[in-house]
Amino acid sequence: VLFTGLDEILGDIRVNQRFNKHRWGNMFVGGLRLFFATLRDVHRYLGMLSFHTSLFKSNGSFEVNPIDLIALEVLRVFEPNAYQRIANSKFELTEKRGIHSEKGYERSEAAVKRILAEATEVRREHVQELLKQLFPYTEKTSYGDGLLEEWFRDLRVCHPNVFDRYFNLTIPEGDISQANLDIILSLVGDRAGLVKEFRNLKCKDLLDAALDRLEAYKKELDLKYAIPFVTSLFDVG
Repeated sequence: VLFTGLDEILGDIRVNQRFNKHRWGNMFVGGLRLFFATLRDVHRYLGMLSFHTSLFKSNGSFEVNPIDLIALEVLRVFEPNAYQRIANSKFELTEKRGIHSEKGYERSEAAVKRILAEATEVRREHVQELLKQLFPYTEKTSYGDGLLEEWFRDLRVCHPNVFDRYFNLTIPEGDISQANLDIILSLVGDRAGLVKEFRNLKCKDLLDAALDRLEAYKKELDLKYAIPFVTSLFDVG
């Protein structure tokens, strides 16, 4: 029943385009499956997930990662106190650091302990596994800039520029939506179209945010689009 409901919710191509089956398997087996003890649990959860999924659909795009949304909605429904503690721990859970940043790791470790203290004792181990899957920086491991950019492209909650939308259920004021980014990415070879879109964003005071977010896509864009893309920036500049 759970998987049938998830298939219906995720059936929209906008929603499932960032659905990684390998990561989903690790998330479900390691932390999610034991939250669902009864059919009542399943139906209650699916109703909440369906509603919140609808909030993130925007102009042909989906603003978050579906697997992260599924996991966080499990915590919202079944462990609301731990969920709220996560929402208040953005810096500790998403702080970028190197392998030798002992203080950064200590901060995230302390945050995890505070979150787990809010969880029901019988589910504490599963909440801890979900935190490990959702927030890689809670592990004592170093991640390069390339992986950080990949997390942003995948709209993962562990990226500081994406974190807030999961808990606010909307795009934070002053930030750019994935729908806007997708429009820009679809226009990379169209100088006039890019100029129009960039000027539109400038009028909304979102151009700086857009250019900052596009940094994560620099290796994804074909060099054949360099001239229209760069000259559109000159036009707007």
